[in-house]
Amino acid sequence: MKKIGIITFHKAINYGAVWQTYALSTYLQTKGFKVEVIDYFPKFLQKYHYQLPKKPISFVIRLLNIFQFNRFVKRKLPISANKFHSSEELKKNCPVYDYYICGSDQVWSSRITGNEWKPYFLDFVPNNLPKISYAASMGDNHLPEENKEYIKQQLAKFKKISVREPFAKSELETIGIKESEIVLDPTLLLDKAHYEEAGLSQSKEDYILIIDLSGSQLLKETALKIKKETGLQIINISGSYRSYAKNKLAISPVDWLSYIKNAKYVCINSFHGLVFSIIFNKNFFCIEQENNKNNRALHLLENLNLNNRYVRNIDDININESIDYKSVNVKLDLLKDKSFDFLGKALNL
Repeated sequence: MKKIGIITFHKAINYGAVWQTYALSTYLQTKGFKVEVIDYFPKFLQKYHYQLPKKPISFVIRLLNIFQFNRFVKRKLPISANKFHSSEELKKNCPVYDYYICGSDQVWSSRITGNEWKPYFLDFVPNNLPKISYAASMGDNHLPEENKEYIKQQLAKFKKISVREPFAKSELETIGIKESEIVLDPTLLLDKAHYEEAGLSQSKEDYILIIDLSGSQLLKETALKIKKETGLQIINISGSYRSYAKNKLAISPVDWLSYIKNAKYVCINSFHGLVFSIIFNKNFFCIEQENNKNNRALHLLENLNLNNRYVRNIDDININESIDYKSVNVKLDLLKDKSFDFLGKALNL
């Protein structure tokens, strides 16, 4: 049995981060590989995600969040036995696999990784072993000028390169990397049955779900408009308090996904909230963020001919307009086939 090592943001206190790790590792396991997520936990992740706030209520919520996520990682992800906290530790004791994959998530975003970015370009892996990127993302951040030559040298050693958005492909082309492919986020490699096997719960009640990452006034207006027309309660799983909703704070990744699965309507400005709304065929509205066009969400919506679900003003809302998921799922299957084909060629399937 061939072994694959994945390096990504698996310990981020972020629902999308852990579910994309789950999705990629699960998909590869279904193809007959032994998969491990390299337990790399650098300082920037520790500082950003595990720093406890001083305010008592926020302190308790964050502590519960950390507990919920750590339990999910231990129970649901195939984590490597060895732990690494720096590039030096990875190089000194490089874990041995037949293939190495970096991605998905914003592992190539200099804004996030700061000075600890090199392992996400697999710099610790011997050059005679196959290196692959799957759906690596830069967010909206350009490659730092001072790192471009090094990144070009590293990526030249990769067997196959794929990215999640057109922006990343264009950035790589500026440094002479012409052969990258655009593939789906790993969460879209699995269908809803795979996620239900993770232990999702059922709900007998209908509700409006919100995932609001920025305190959006437009998202609030959208949810309240749907509430006025339907009489349904609003449930918030954004991770931050919203005064107009019933707040579910410090919930587990499994509960977070269960809320999406069971919702009657979904209002989101979260990319992975959008992804799972599509996977579970929800009646959703993707809300434009102020000062942020959310390019990855727009790219996905355009590919699935769902542009009309992108809300730029309150007049765009029509709760009686249903989504033709039969057509959407056909288009999604075609995109999946392209992503499956990339991994098949990269892994000699």
